[in-house]
Amino acid sequence: MHRTPSTPDAVPAPGQTAIPDAAPAPGQTPTPDAARVAEILGRLEHPDAGVRLAAAQELAADRDAATAALDRLVVVLDDPDSEVRMAAINAIAAADPVAAEPAIAWALQSPDYPVAVAARNLVQGTARLRGPDSTVWRDPSISRGE
Repeated sequence: MHRTPSTPDAVPAPGQTAIPDAAPAPGQTPTPDAARVAEILGRLEHPDAGVRLAAAQELAADRDAATAALDRLVVVLDDPDSEVRMAAINAIAAADPVAAEPAIAWALQSPDYPVAVAARNLVQGTARLRGPDSTVWRDPSISRGE
């Protein structure tokens, strides 16, 4: 329940905001809902490829959830269904670029050609976002398209 500023008890105490569920301050990353992320991760293990695909697509739509799920997304890169594998690389692309570097490096080694190509494109497209300390973009095979 939100209180309006016209009510006397709506004045926040020092150090508190008037709206408890306000967006985080600029520069702060909101913490993804752990229960929601856990539920999505559970669906990534479902026997039905359609359910796994929907879960990976849901992660791709939420940068914070995708970042929290990077370890599991690396495993999904080996999913038997090609659409699920591509949704996993899309979710990795949606994650924080710096945090996603190990997952991107793993995807670059994928024996699945479309996943490896998507990873190469991801490396080239996000190099500036990851900054000068990035190691994945320095792989010479990426620039040659090998």
